Amino acid sequence: MHLFTTRFLSPFAKDEIVNVDVRLEVVLKQFNEIPWYEYIQKSFDMDITNEGIVINDFWCFVIEYQINNTIFKMLLIPNYASTKSFPEKDIRFSIEYFRPKMIKTSKFNQFFGCPKEKLVKDYNTHIKELRLEDITMILCHFIKLEHKILDTIFIKQGNVIDSFH
Repeated sequence: MHLFTTRFLSPFAKDEIVNVDVRLEVVLKQFNEIPWYEYIQKSFDMDITNEGIVINDFWCFVIEYQINNTIFKMLLIPNYASTKSFPEKDIRFSIEYFRPKMIKTSKFNQFFGCPKEKLVKDYNTHIKELRLEDITMILCHFIKLEHKILDTIFIKQGNVIDSFH
């Protein structure tokens, strides 16, 4: 069984909470215990004289693990709401998924002797506007190390942004 590292950066805390050697069932529990809706609501009520001031405008939950010096990582980021008046079921998230991936090289590079494919160790895929249920399902596949299923899910989503270095 693989152990995970989780990190959570709250919008109202100066430091992120880091948990090391976390079992898979605890990862899901940690994610579900975050009061996402409450934090989004509170961020609209920020007041400089109040201790509820937003310190971090980029807050997220991060899960990662390592296999044979290869890092797999997922960032779960709540999207900003444009108004305070929305139901909790309408919370949307973005996901960033980092993993190694074989990618095809261009015909131009192949002409000059590059291989047809190359390994990108930190390949990143980003999906926007996912519901909480979608995020939970994707997180379950990630912690079960089901990367082929995740690749299929990310392709089916359609609004995917891929990037690599």
